[in-house]
Amino acid sequence: MANKLDIQQVSGAFKMEASDEQVKTISAKCVELQEKEKEIANIEEQLKKAKKDALFLSEETIPNLLQEAGVTSLDLANGTSVKITPFYGARISKDRQEEAFKYLRDNNHADLIRNNVGVSFTAGDDAKAQQVLELLKEAGHRPVQKQEVNAMQLKQWAREQIEKGVTVPADLFNIYVANRTKLKTKEKI
Repeated sequence: MANKLDIQQVSGAFKMEASDEQVKTISAKCVELQEKEKEIANIEEQLKKAKKDALFLSEETIPNLLQEAGVTSLDLANGTSVKITPFYGARISKDRQEEAFKYLRDNNHADLIRNNVGVSFTAGDDAKAQQVLELLKEAGHRPVQKQEVNAMQLKQWAREQIEKGVTVPADLFNIYVANRTKLKTKEKI
């Protein structure tokens, strides 16, 4: 039986042996998946490069050409209007956050800093959470209450319920169950 492949179902309930033709079909589909994954990676890389090239044209090449020509705007033959407008971006890196906050405070811009304070409560602590909210309101603060379920915990819970045979409202929790192929190759796809 050198040409047969043992396939075991996820539940482990039964085993079956695949024929040579089935093994060839599975193998061909796995190769097809590998090719699609490579194609996706190539397209994503091309998109990344195209965005970088477009940004360079937009922020460097065209503004420089307009400046050299001594104009601030231009109308193209196809009806496109070209105008250079300022763009501003700012961000504070984590390693310089303390320094940046000090600067803002020292230079009368402390109102830019949002000081969010949060406390996490489990579902069993709803009463405590409500008490804390009321105390904050009484103290003149504007508390924000956000309730959420961690996505990974919800997925784990759904899996456990389904595997136990418990019926859960799939549409309420947007439960999706599928078999997914994972390929592991020596070369990075």
